[in-house]
Amino acid sequence: LIALAPSLPFSKVLDGISFSREIYDRNQTLLRLTLSGDEKYRIFSRLEEIHPQFIQSVLLLEDQYFYYHPGVNPLALGRALLSLSDDSGRSG
Repeated sequence: LIALAPSLPFSKVLDGISFSREIYDRNQTLLRLTLSGDEKYRIFSRLEEIHPQFIQSVLLLEDQYFYYHPGVNPLALGRALLSLSDDSGRSG
């Protein structure tokens, strides 16, 4: 599976995204962080570098059913379709 990763479509997700430039001294102390091309501070981090508790927190807030659906939450999709047919214009 790892050998196939470069040929998969999601491997190009970051194409066209610019990142900040990090400048460190010989002791690995950050000296300067530049803005990315779109004037944001954006540092590339590998998934292995991100603390698992942070990932769990984001998933809890963003998609608590992430591990239980095939990529699109059918309940959320149904809720969105109902809100489109409803004149209230609210989503939740």
